[in-house]
Amino acid sequence: MNFSNEVDSVKKTLIENAHLMRTFENSSKEEFRDIMKKFNDEIEKERLEMGEALIGLKTRQKRLDTALRKINNESHSLEEFEAKYKEFQKTEDEKSMTVKLLSEFADFKQEMLNCSSTSNADDDTEIVEDDTNVCSMYDPWTKGLMLNPVRNTKCGHHYDRDSVMAAIKDNLSVKCPIVGCVSKIFVQPNHLVSNEALKKRIHTYKAQQGDEVTNDDN
Repeated sequence: MNFSNEVDSVKKTLIENAHLMRTFENSSKEEFRDIMKKFNDEIEKERLEMGEALIGLKTRQKRLDTALRKINNESHSLEEFEAKYKEFQKTEDEKSMTVKLLSEFADFKQEMLNCSSTSNADDDTEIVEDDTNVCSMYDPWTKGLMLNPVRNTKCGHHYDRDSVMAAIKDNLSVKCPIVGCVSKIFVQPNHLVSNEALKKRIHTYKAQQGDEVTNDDN
């Protein structure tokens, strides 16, 4: 087990969980949306603190691994190894480390804050209610408005047909690109079904947008 990889995996889980929880703020019910926003704002601090602790452990572990290799190469006996290791421990204990000043923490914090900004950006009419859930009218690959939306029957998420077919054409190991999706199944053509109701709503939305632009010009 690689400790650094395990820490990175936990950090990724924290960020994906934050993204997923923020999507609930897009609920059509105002009362539920307010409750979720308050909860997410409160727990965001805890996620940052967990990330800070994880990065601190990872940094110390890297220093320990480097020191042990160096001490092992320089030692010619067990007694010498133990002496050098005690000296390293004493020096390490005297060191102070401010994790918040590390670039890795800055990157982690930025990704966490992006969860909030993404949620706010999705509060507009690009979020619509499908027959069974709330979904975006925008394709996760191109970020453009979908023209021919299809639903992944394995997880319920939507993509534009041209985008998803292009993504899986020469790659059999593509998973759902929606942040926070729990499905581990690779996307296959037979998993995709057209969503005519969503397609009609998108066309209606496009027409309304066109009318608004015309009225503004007038």
